[in-house]
Amino acid sequence: MFYRYISSDYKVDTELTHWLRTYSGLNNIEAGILNKDLKNAFAMGIKPFKQVIEIGKPLIEQMKEEEQKTIILHELGHIKYNHLNINGQKLN
Repeated sequence: MFYRYISSDYKVDTELTHWLRTYSGLNNIEAGILNKDLKNAFAMGIKPFKQVIEIGKPLIEQMKEEEQKTIILHELGHIKYNHLNINGQKLN
């Protein structure tokens, strides 16, 4: 899958992914931890194929579970409302 080539430091978090899929009703989405010194989160993917939400390890380590879910839901909003871009062009 394409996102595996973006970072070899990405690891799927099965617990967060299960919660995200249950909450959103989407089966083609996953959440994971990016093992880099990155205090940020982002969504990427191509609809209707796989979408991925990545969260930097330092950020996830500093947050409680409810805070983690808030970040994931924020990123889910980017996917749901088509905020993903290719080369700066908004996807519709």
